[in-house]
Amino acid sequence: MSAPAFRSIRTHLPALLTLAVLVALTTCLAVVVPARVVQGFDRSAAEAVGPDGAVNVTGAAKGSAALGRVPAPDAMERQGAGWRTLLPPRLSRATDPVDPFAHVGPYPVQRAKAKRPGFLRVFADPVLKSSHLRFLSGDPDMERNGMPGAPGVFVDRKNAELFELKVGSSVRVETSAGVLALRVAGIFEPIAPDSPYWAARQAAVKPWIHVEPRGYELQYGGALMGEKGYAAALALGTEIHYTWRFPLRQDRVTARDLRAMPPELDRFRSRVSGRSDSIPSAVQTPMDGRIRAFVAQYATAQVITGLALGGLAAVLAGSVVTGLLLFAGRLRGALATMRARGASRTQLFGTVSWLTVPVLLPGVALGFGSGRLVRAGPLQLYSVYLVLAIAVAVVVVPWAWAVGWKRGAVGVAPRPEIAVIRPSRRRLVLEGLVLVLAAVATLVMRRRGLAVQSELGADPLVSAVPVLLGAAAGMLVLRVLPWPLRFAGRLFGRGRSAVGFVGLARASRRQVLTLVPMIVLLLATAVAGFGSTVDAALVRGQRTAAWHTVGSDARITAGYLDPRLPDRLATVRGVTGVAPLRMVPEAVVGAPAGQAGPRVIVVAVDLAAYKRIAGGAARFVPDAPPAPDGLLASPSAAASLGTKPTTLAWVGGPRVNVRPSGIVRDFPALDSADRYVIIPYRLLRETAASMGQAFPTQVFVQGHDIDRAGLEQVARRSVVEAANSPTGEGFIRYHDDIERAMTQSSMARVVHRAFAEGALTVAAYGLLTVLLVLLVGARERGRAVAHLEVLGLGRRQRRLLAVTEAAPAILSAVLAGWVLGFFLPHVTGPMLDLRPYTSGFTVTDHAVNPLHLAAFAGAVPAIALAAVLVDRIFDARHRLGEVLRTGEET
Repeated sequence: MSAPAFRSIRTHLPALLTLAVLVALTTCLAVVVPARVVQGFDRSAAEAVGPDGAVNVTGAAKGSAALGRVPAPDAMERQGAGWRTLLPPRLSRATDPVDPFAHVGPYPVQRAKAKRPGFLRVFADPVLKSSHLRFLSGDPDMERNGMPGAPGVFVDRKNAELFELKVGSSVRVETSAGVLALRVAGIFEPIAPDSPYWAARQAAVKPWIHVEPRGYELQYGGALMGEKGYAAALALGTEIHYTWRFPLRQDRVTARDLRAMPPELDRFRSRVSGRSDSIPSAVQTPMDGRIRAFVAQYATAQVITGLALGGLAAVLAGSVVTGLLLFAGRLRGALATMRARGASRTQLFGTVSWLTVPVLLPGVALGFGSGRLVRAGPLQLYSVYLVLAIAVAVVVVPWAWAVGWKRGAVGVAPRPEIAVIRPSRRRLVLEGLVLVLAAVATLVMRRRGLAVQSELGADPLVSAVPVLLGAAAGMLVLRVLPWPLRFAGRLFGRGRSAVGFVGLARASRRQVLTLVPMIVLLLATAVAGFGSTVDAALVRGQRTAAWHTVGSDARITAGYLDPRLPDRLATVRGVTGVAPLRMVPEAVVGAPAGQAGPRVIVVAVDLAAYKRIAGGAARFVPDAPPAPDGLLASPSAAASLGTKPTTLAWVGGPRVNVRPSGIVRDFPALDSADRYVIIPYRLLRETAASMGQAFPTQVFVQGHDIDRAGLEQVARRSVVEAANSPTGEGFIRYHDDIERAMTQSSMARVVHRAFAEGALTVAAYGLLTVLLVLLVGARERGRAVAHLEVLGLGRRQRRLLAVTEAAPAILSAVLAGWVLGFFLPHVTGPMLDLRPYTSGFTVTDHAVNPLHLAAFAGAVPAIALAAVLVDRIFDARHRLGEVLRTGEET
């Protein structure tokens, strides 16, 4: 490096180091932020797969068909190896070795003394000795073909206790082909009974008792059999069900892999069904529903984060470009002199690159390395492109800016109080092109609609829309802003103080923010506003969906509930109100039960009482019709009811006379597409009391800090007294639990975190952009204000002048960005579909969170404080005479 070049670097070293820190930080964020988002997607994919995720090939055969294809349990392993060769590449990489097994039943078990009827499912594995169980008694080697004795089975302790079995006990299984005579050959205990291995053979380690609606108790269990038992089942001719289980590894499944699995599963199904050298088989997997739910959420998340990350990338790149342009401005005098003396573009490039390359390119490398060391997630190609763009920008942008200056641009720029900068034709064409591109991109995006979301997910066009709209808005603000400022300046010019007039005149004739900083600040605010709006809409939508799903603070559901349950619930701590509801799944309109006629779902409820205790679900509860026998119908049911009085009838129930009185668009816990009708609950009490039909199937509960244990105890006791009505997983559902499950789901957390981190990042960069512009312009401004101080401008007036000069352009950019961020969800239209996160509930409320509005309002004093702080740092009052004598730019 030559001595002049070294001196030049030393002269500008503070500015270069500051710019290098900005470049390194920006590069690091360009690597870390996308990696964190993708890592969150991959973690959500692993949770969607779950520890029990698997792809199963299942088939059934008996007699000669089973004997010819699977003559012994160990043949299942060879069949599994054949199935594995048919797996598509992604599925093959994501799955562990095959886990094959077969089972018979469940079939009734003959026992001399039995408390209740029992059913047994008998499993056959290729290898009984494995790391998944420990034999307490018995020898599995004695169950090979050719060994003496009757076929034996092995049971675990729980099954042995429930079925009252011990070693040597006879087990006679009544299959469809005859009795399979077995004996208990040993007892075992499972290792990790909650593992996916035993989840596929749950009956063998977790027996249970089932209570029928009429009170009968049935017990179910399982056992393991060896080669002899399998041979006996084949000889008997009973049907044997085969399963080849391919466990999915959570650590091998990424979000992209899981999204690509549906077509691979379809190909695998086609290959399995078309294979003729095995028993007839099909692919059955619990993953279908999980994959569909994940793909829907993943596609929406890609669109949302794509919009946010597109704006964030523009803010990061724009901040770097702003810093580079401001640094190039520091070289204006020297480079303009070189241009005036006839320096070529190559010479200018060499001069600028000698300054920027030795300092800034190491900053890019340092930022990239730091981003990789953070290990936020897998490196994204998107990040590589952005890092390369930053590396090229630090070399090219200052030189290109210098080349754009006119020859002979030597000397001091005209004073901004009297200068009026007119845009060139080239700039006008560029601005017009940006406006046209923004409009075209928005229209194309809206026309593509949900097709992009379902097929492509993240899309470059969608990600570019906020950037194009932000650039267009920034250009419009710069074009429109001078007019109101000049008008306001004339008004202030009539006053006694010159602060407002001078400040607005300087702001209107040479804006504090030029085009690039204006777009950066506007985009930063737009990204924060967009994230705030969507995040608040998502939270409100999930809360509303939870209310719609449950219908109140809590809901009890069973096939038959004791009519006295609502009165009993009043004794539970925290319960403040209840409303019973009876739902009949299928009723006939205008005909006796069992005859032909339109079918509807009947909902019997006291709408007035229910609305009082529905809480946040009250908006979905319609008003009760005035007629005592009035009926409300869903849109799909109203077409088959007509307007005349009719009857409703169902099996085991009365014929209820009703009068159509209106249409209801929505009701808690029901889909708007369902064919349902709502009738007063008192009709059941009046017309069916003698027939036992006035019992509820659901009870809505209102309360605060409800005693959940007490509520479940009372509800369970009412179910038992109501003929042991079966209860499912959703026997008692709480609104708080449903809302928490929605808001705390893995993918929802990824979206919320992306919004929060993006908002903090763009806020920091927006403030940094403002400070950079104020700091660079402070020297020129200090010289201009020094003349005003000679004329009597006080210190307080100087501070007010700094705020007046900086605030209009900055606040206009911030306000325009916030408005753009607020309207972006409406502009994107069908692309922003949040239904996968709200259980299908449509989100339409995109109002801004009041807390976020308060934070936005806090930008005003922050900007004023920044302007005052910069003005104070560059206050030249203590050496005013020197400035005025020499014309130094302080």
